[in-house]
Amino acid sequence: MHIRFFHAYTRWKLSRTFASVWLDQRYHPRPGTSTLYLANHHLWWDALVPLVLSRSWFKQRLRAVMERPQMERYPFFSKIGAFSIDRDNARSALASLDLAADWLNEPDTCLFLYPEGRLTDTTDPIRIEAGFLRITENAPLADVVPVAFHTHFRNGPKPELYIRVGERLRLDGGMPKALAVQTVQTAIQDLKSGLIRDSADPDRPFRRF
Repeated sequence: MHIRFFHAYTRWKLSRTFASVWLDQRYHPRPGTSTLYLANHHLWWDALVPLVLSRSWFKQRLRAVMERPQMERYPFFSKIGAFSIDRDNARSALASLDLAADWLNEPDTCLFLYPEGRLTDTTDPIRIEAGFLRITENAPLADVVPVAFHTHFRNGPKPELYIRVGERLRLDGGMPKALAVQTVQTAIQDLKSGLIRDSADPDRPFRRF
């Protein structure tokens, strides 16, 4: 009941906030697949848009990881599958990452994680933390997919929201951790840079969300 309500509410709220919402989806999960989506983090909307993506486009059951202070400020997010991570408490943070991995070991599930670890400006270069590797190590069959969000003003007072879902990343289990982090960081940066460029293109390759 909560999921259906917040899904409808989010779609309505998006239509009121943005002039248009555009999606470029390059990854389509196979039935039974679990997916870890790693995204840039510069919008409050990052916490709600995944609900629409997962239900309307991915057909996967969603959970998301939020910073503990944000969860305490917006406790209703727990009703739609979000759970908190306390980065100031190492033991608690590891337990949250293990919970995320347990979720992704179930079929037809997805989890959104924002590895920058904080809200950033859209012009900031992507700098991510390595905590997501705890999840990939403990849920090795889950696909890992980069996602980028970008807002852009065109011809009116409301911004447009652009979303690009990248292709599945191939992270070899034997890959050095530093290389895995760099691979994901570069993938999100490239996705975001292309999204910023394409949002200004009148022939941009997007469909309405």
